Amino acid sequence: MGKCLEYFKSKNIPASPKTLVKHLNTNIAYLSEATLYFFHQVFFIIRSLLSI
Repeated sequence: MGKCLEYFKSKNIPASPKTLVKHLNTNIAYLSEATLYFFHQVFFIIRSLLSI
């Protein structure tokens, strides 16, 4: 959750653990961005491992 909060704040989207959960429950756009961010991080880790 911390990484998601950092991401939203970097996009100038006000975020806190409470508001993030609230928006995840009520706003599919937040969920989509969080999901895309998660897959981006997984891809980055896999790419880093493959380059070793």
